Amino acid sequence: MLADWFPPVMLSSTLLSPHGVASRRVQLQLIRYYAKHGYSGDPSVASIQQVEWSDRLRLLVAPDDGRKLKYWPQNPEPFRKITTMSAQFNYYPPCSKPDQVIGLRPHTDGTVLTLLLQDSQVRGLQLLHDNKWLSVPIMPQALLVLAGDLLELMSNGIFKSPMHRVVINSEAERNSVAMFFSPDVAEEIEPLDQLVDEDRPKMFKKVTNYAGTFYNYHHQGKRAIDALRL
Repeated sequence: MLADWFPPVMLSSTLLSPHGVASRRVQLQLIRYYAKHGYSGDPSVASIQQVEWSDRLRLLVAPDDGRKLKYWPQNPEPFRKITTMSAQFNYYPPCSKPDQVIGLRPHTDGTVLTLLLQDSQVRGLQLLHDNKWLSVPIMPQALLVLAGDLLELMSNGIFKSPMHRVVINSEAERNSVAMFFSPDVAEEIEPLDQLVDEDRPKMFKKVTNYAGTFYNYHHQGKRAIDALRL
């Protein structure tokens, strides 16, 4: 919660005082002040207006000189650590014999998160579910979020990194753009302590430079993260 990062002010749109709801003037002053640092909420402009029961954190990432890192959260501790971000632009030309080729072989992503912008007209992405390949529907202008192996590892198996592939169309070309988010290769990655207990014991080994392990298994169409299971 934002209150853990920026106490002692309650950032919900209606700010409570010991005597009830703070004045509209105080609300606006506080919200405008904290909004400069990325923490915000919408004020209630009338006493009968329904309260938006939420806290928000919006951080300016680009351009670089616009980042105000001194106001970024310090809890959790890894929040400020540098993350590697890369973009991959994919082009899949049509093939008259699509059953003899593959756009991308079955694999998981060796990332924390992958954001994917799919082609707006041609299907191709498939996910493996219950040993069956399911075609992902087209959602124009929507971003598909895929959990990567490292998110599965850090969440101690709560989030799953899905096996997926791309098939080729016999008549139409297909394009997509993927953004990959990963920690620095020198970082040690392991399940978070908060997600390990007697009911859910630690499931994965600690790993550094997961990319090396990932590519050894990737070319075999296997899940690299399974090699780290305890």
